Amino acid sequence: MKNYGNSFNAESAGPVSVGRRSLWKSAREFYPGGAYLAVSETYPVGKTIPAGTPVSVDKPGGTPTFNSSTPDGLTYEDIYVGTDGATVTICTRGEIMVKRTDATITDAQKTALFGRITFINA
Repeated sequence: MKNYGNSFNAESAGPVSVGRRSLWKSAREFYPGGAYLAVSETYPVGKTIPAGTPVSVDKPGGTPTFNSSTPDGLTYEDIYVGTDGATVTICTRGEIMVKRTDATITDAQKTALFGRITFINA
């Protein structure tokens, strides 16, 4: 498991400087089992998908589809693709501060998530 990105990326090289900003006001429900993103041409090793990206998945632990028009939820944290892929945590109910994410969320995607995700303009 040491080669997985995201939650298992504990053996990366060298120290990094990080800042912390709260993206989620609350996250009350997650997609069971999340999703698994395999390394591909579209998602090569080292690619980062920002927290708050709309995502769909067909089954627990399945393959995610990012930026679909009818998302199941939003990525809970940044996803870093490691040599063996990445785990994807999907928030299905919560409140997100949209000005703090680097993800692009369309009005149609916000409408599809209405009643599950609240978008706070902060």
